[in-house]
Amino acid sequence: VTNTIVEEKEQVVDLFVVTGPGRNVDDIFPVNPIYLQGYTDHRGIVVERTPTNAVRHIAEMVQSRSGTDLAAVSAKFGVRNPQEELSITEA
Repeated sequence: VTNTIVEEKEQVVDLFVVTGPGRNVDDIFPVNPIYLQGYTDHRGIVVERTPTNAVRHIAEMVQSRSGTDLAAVSAKFGVRNPQEELSITEA
């Protein structure tokens, strides 16, 4: 990442975020993320699955607006259980 920034080779990437309840994260991202429904608790247990059919539809809409086919997915407590992040990337 550092070399990409230093060499000014950044590309536009759509950021999909699954936050669940708790802290408001609107102010921590340097971009405007696309928030998805779903939630993993602090123990890594998936409490509410992210609906993959909605993800496909949202991703198509976002891609048509942004013009990029690059995307990143981040789920709160995803480091404890990456299941939701992986299912979103496969959608």
